[in-house]
Amino acid sequence: MVVNAFGYASVHAFYPNMSKFFRTRFGYSNIDAGHISAIPYLIASLLVPFLGSLTGYLGEGYFELMLFYAIAMILVVHVCYLSLSDVAEDGAVGGYLTVLPLLPFGIGHALFTTMQAPMVPKLVKNENHLPRVFTYIKITESIGITLFVYIAGYIRQTTGCFTMVSFMMLGCTMIAMTAIFFLMNETKAIGANFISLATLSENLELLKKFVQKLFKAQQNGASEKVDAKKEEAQSDED
Repeated sequence: MVVNAFGYASVHAFYPNMSKFFRTRFGYSNIDAGHISAIPYLIASLLVPFLGSLTGYLGEGYFELMLFYAIAMILVVHVCYLSLSDVAEDGAVGGYLTVLPLLPFGIGHALFTTMQAPMVPKLVKNENHLPRVFTYIKITESIGITLFVYIAGYIRQTTGCFTMVSFMMLGCTMIAMTAIFFLMNETKAIGANFISLATLSENLELLKKFVQKLFKAQQNGASEKVDAKKEEAQSDED
């Protein structure tokens, strides 16, 4: 519940302020800021099916590690925006560096959302408790989002800038990552020693095999369609 509350807070506290964030800090117009704010949603909607397949391929041993990587991407985005300078010149707008961090933000959001559902059955062994646990999780998620969206707006109005808002969201990601790290050690999940080079190379190799398997399946499907069309054409000629 701690992971869910603070993880979603680090994501959803940014979304309502995103358009204003890009207009205030980087000089974008209302229309451009709106278009930019839609990028993470678009990325998340496109990636969820792929990430769901990846989750099934890797297995439940990697659930905690993938959850950790999801929040780590969100943390990198907040650090990146804290390191970027505001656009001070009139008529000037931020460049690609102000928009590119939204790519890992969308990926992290999609991965975090994808991992929410399968994590609960893994941790809760009694199926009779699942409905109640899911209810508790959604309650804490809603409370976390509501509370930190309000705090973000209050900080923004009080300070007149987004710096402390970014620090708040950064703190949420750090709390979520710490909770996931303890969870990984508690469940003895794969990646509890994820910092080691051996574990990183093992994970990269497994991901490489998954991508190769995915492309091979697509190629086989495409060739089957071509063969079917050839057979259909031959039957029409006959």
